[in-house]
Amino acid sequence: MQNIDFPFPSSPRRSWDLEAAHERDLQWVTSWGLVDTNQALHRYRKWGIGALAAHAFPEAVGPDLELGANALGWFTLFDDQFDGPVGEQPKEVVNICHDLLGVLNGQHTHLDGPFRALAGALRDLWERSTHGMSDAWCGRFHRSWELTFAGFVQEAEDRVRHAAPDLSSYFHKRVRSLGTYLWCALVERLEECPVPERAWEFPALGELQYLHGELCVMVNDVFSLDRETDLGDVDGNLISLLCQDRSITVPQAVAELMPLAERTIQAINQHQARLPNIGDRLRLSAEERARLTHYATCLAAMSRGNYDWSRQTLRYRAADA
Repeated sequence: MQNIDFPFPSSPRRSWDLEAAHERDLQWVTSWGLVDTNQALHRYRKWGIGALAAHAFPEAVGPDLELGANALGWFTLFDDQFDGPVGEQPKEVVNICHDLLGVLNGQHTHLDGPFRALAGALRDLWERSTHGMSDAWCGRFHRSWELTFAGFVQEAEDRVRHAAPDLSSYFHKRVRSLGTYLWCALVERLEECPVPERAWEFPALGELQYLHGELCVMVNDVFSLDRETDLGDVDGNLISLLCQDRSITVPQAVAELMPLAERTIQAINQHQARLPNIGDRLRLSAEERARLTHYATCLAAMSRGNYDWSRQTLRYRAADA
């Protein structure tokens, strides 16, 4: 499934600091016990999380790109914990996510096993991410974690109910559980493009984030289908949902998805075209307008970067990749 072409209009970009970020990320996940065996480290290395960060945050270098790789690696390893029985226990998922939100607020974790290691690493991520950032950005970043964890809870509830949501509900859930709001917040932090605070008064910015999240969901669900099939966890996959809902084959479902991706890209372009109007209505300075445009450009690089990494990563080749 990794040879599928999506109609991204932008060109691939990648940070020049990829290799260093990759090695530093391996050191970080090991130091926090997120990968605790040679086999686990070998598997994690093959995924190329440093490359994901370099593609998603192409203007980040040094400690900023390292932080991006650590955040994406943490999220990937956290997500994998729910592929088994834990992911089918909504109350347990609620407890885990509630505990981790407490960690962000400075509370001690009560989790055991791999979640205890994840809690410690999350605290480190939070402290490094928020250092030197405005209270407003920290609040948005915290809200992004809340949305993400809520998405995990909803996925667990849907697994138990064996619910097949409609397309709109599916995207609403997956944009959160895939962590795309975290990515969008980190774009500001890692690529030095803080959005003028007044601009958040306009829904267009939140809608732009959501649309890029939709693109990331489509890409993820196409390229991860083979892996999820091997794991026996296709109920939460968009392609599987389309196959069941419309009684079609996988190739037909992928073909039906492409016009939806094109419409989403068109909607992104329309939202970006409205950004000058926001600048006019808020009477933003030339420097503030430049930051707003820069943020939109970096969001586009983020969703495109996720696509470029997804086409090449070994994570999606097989269940044990």
